[in-house]
Amino acid sequence: MPRPESDTEYQKLPEQYREGMRRYIEEGIMPGSFLRAVLEDRLHDAVMRCDNISQLKRIVMWVY
Repeated sequence: MPRPESDTEYQKLPEQYREGMRRYIEEGIMPGSFLRAVLEDRLHDAVMRCDNISQLKRIVMWVY
């Protein structure tokens, strides 16, 4: 199984979210509250929980 640090698709995500997204996609383990809000399309919650609003756009584009 490729690691998020070396897999080119995961490289497109901000570093601190790669492992959580990988675990969700590959193992079905729910991520933390911010990524979960993004995946559940709860924009208000995602914005309130994000560390850096510019990262939200990168994550949403990656998921899309």
